[in-house]
Amino acid sequence: MTDSGNGETSQRRRRGWYFEIAAVTRTAAPKPGVITRGLLAAFAIGLGGYGAGVAAERGPALRIGHYSTVDGSVGFVFDRLGTPAKLRFDGSEEILALTPQPASRGSVWMVRDDGRYVLRVTDRDITLYPSFESRPTIPYFTDGRDLDVVRDNVADALAIAPATRAAAYGSAIALGEDLTRESAATVGVVVDAKRLDDSSPAWSAVADALKMAGIAFKEVLADPLGRRAVASDLDRIVIRDGGHAAVTLADRALTIEIDAATPVVGRPSSGRIKAAVGDLLVLPGEDGAAPQSLRIRQLEAHGDEKLIGHADSTNKTCDTNLTAKLDWSDISSADIIMWDLEGYCNGGALGAIRQVCTDKAGKDAVKMRIKRVTCGFAAQRAISLDDGGTLTYKTNFHSADIDFVLEYLQNRL
Repeated sequence: MTDSGNGETSQRRRRGWYFEIAAVTRTAAPKPGVITRGLLAAFAIGLGGYGAGVAAERGPALRIGHYSTVDGSVGFVFDRLGTPAKLRFDGSEEILALTPQPASRGSVWMVRDDGRYVLRVTDRDITLYPSFESRPTIPYFTDGRDLDVVRDNVADALAIAPATRAAAYGSAIALGEDLTRESAATVGVVVDAKRLDDSSPAWSAVADALKMAGIAFKEVLADPLGRRAVASDLDRIVIRDGGHAAVTLADRALTIEIDAATPVVGRPSSGRIKAAVGDLLVLPGEDGAAPQSLRIRQLEAHGDEKLIGHADSTNKTCDTNLTAKLDWSDISSADIIMWDLEGYCNGGALGAIRQVCTDKAGKDAVKMRIKRVTCGFAAQRAISLDDGGTLTYKTNFHSADIDFVLEYLQNRL
């Protein structure tokens, strides 16, 4: 059974539903954490206009402050005193530079340099969007949760910590030792900042870039696949004052380019460094398959692991012992990054099976007929059940498929 399935308005993207923005526009009364329409308009026309909008603010309280989510789970400083806007989460050493992007109904997304959506700002409120590694570039919800915030305290302007040349070089040595210890490989860290004299205040930016590299690689090396990739592809990390922000890999050296004259915005964030490492480091393919980037291999491994839990949940509901697997063979790397095959499998095939199991007759039918579930991709969504008990489900990533699968099972079982 196949179907194009293009009539749905909602789409599943990695680890949650993505809804049209208009469907979640706030209608509540203004909250303490508000911005003026003048600033919002400035956001909408770009960075130049944003700078003018900040200058036109009437009071510091609207330009900088500490914000907390209504449930108290997250706090951060949001600093709009200059261009770009900056944000630092409580407990973090990293200052994020945020770029405004126009959204629907006059609202504005505030976006990190790695493409992650952090805040949605309207003329009434500010909303924080939880950030998950598996879906870095899509504004979305997880379990229906997007977090409203309120301004609850004053704050100082965000600025990186001062550092001397000696301190920056000391940080490089310490980082190399940490990476060598965590990766079980020898990884050196080199500073290339020939344009800076010994007393330059720009050494603070070099030290900050080293800190970003440390944060990024701590996350990379927390994963066994990351440790394998670093040991296989990387000998050294170079922090270079080249006048721009970039991350490149050549001859087993990862070069993190910065502009030491422009702190924060002149260096890649830890998220951008981590994303670049995921794209640039390569792992050998399994069972004769072509080599894959670390990022793709991690996304596949994450999906496979999550699917085990979804299958266990289905077995508990249906009192069965079925298995589930993901077929990655026909999915492009771009679609693996963009879409959540595991989520589609759980929300489509496994979700429909669980619905069939809501009564005894349904449970008995599932026990008798379905032994295995395989989920993959096809240009047109499709579902089939063979005589051996394998339910094969193919999604096209452009529809909510539980009703499609459920109808098939009701007619086939």
